[in-house]
Amino acid sequence: MKLKLHIMNTKLPKVLMSFKRNETNLESISGTVSANLYPLTIYPTPPVMKAVLDAKRTDWLEAKLEQKQGGTLATALKRDLQAELEEMLYHLALYVQLNCGGLVANVLAAGFEVVTERTTPYPLPRPESLIVDNTMVGKIVLKTATIKGARCYKAQYALVSADGTVGAWNDGGFHTKARDIAVDGLVSGALYALRILAVGGSTGESEWSNVVSGRCM
Repeated sequence: MKLKLHIMNTKLPKVLMSFKRNETNLESISGTVSANLYPLTIYPTPPVMKAVLDAKRTDWLEAKLEQKQGGTLATALKRDLQAELEEMLYHLALYVQLNCGGLVANVLAAGFEVVTERTTPYPLPRPESLIVDNTMVGKIVLKTATIKGARCYKAQYALVSADGTVGAWNDGGFHTKARDIAVDGLVSGALYALRILAVGGSTGESEWSNVVSGRCM
């Protein structure tokens, strides 16, 4: 009953639950979900355990290789394993949809895609005029103007060395509020380069913003 009340009062994003577009898509999504979903504390009891998903994915990938050299039986085995892997992803996608708190960012963070009822028919502009708020310990908050048509914002950060060299870019997560893009887990005293993009529009993502820098408190 509580779950039903939660669903009625929260507009849930529609998670894409069909994984039959092509095998490359299935391989990519199953790997991304395995890497991203299970560490998230907002999804404490997924219906398929990581070890089970990984084992099924490995069996299917091996069957794909064997199919190239095998015959009818190898093809049938690969097809059966693929159907089982797709079913596991379906149950995980439904679980994410019911437990994402109505936030698209939580769906994307888990590795799934969102079905959009209305696609913005133009590319989104890249975020401009980023404001850096580095007044909090262990995190830097970026702020920008809200972009019409954006579903959320994706952040990246990189450590800047003493000689000004920008290191490898790291994932800073997905964020639904343009004025509260908090990149946390940073080292106090370190200098970071940061950038964001808007998710949505006809191209799926905007271009990256200009890179800004800030020293973590």
